Amino acid sequence: MELSDLLSSLRPEDMQKIQDTARRLMAETAETGAPPSPAGLDPRLLGQLGRVAGLLNTPDPRCDFLLSLKPLLREPRRQRVDEAARMLRMLALLPRLSGEGGA
Repeated sequence: MELSDLLSSLRPEDMQKIQDTARRLMAETAETGAPPSPAGLDPRLLGQLGRVAGLLNTPDPRCDFLLSLKPLLREPRRQRVDEAARMLRMLALLPRLSGEGGA
């Protein structure tokens, strides 16, 4: 499973949990000076995932418009709207991630 597939399959609640965990780990690192290693996780990686999660949760008027149409559509098209909204969010991430050096 690719990172983009993984990120697109996460719910907003999951993204929030990842952000909270990353913040906690970064705070522990700042307090102790030594990075904690729960299950061998790199705190910098968790910080980057937290930033990506934050970017995925930013409002997008295009996604909002598509999602507002969902109640008017039949189920097969509702699924297409969900997929299109996920794609729009991922496309919005690309310039931001490449600007930070992570292409």
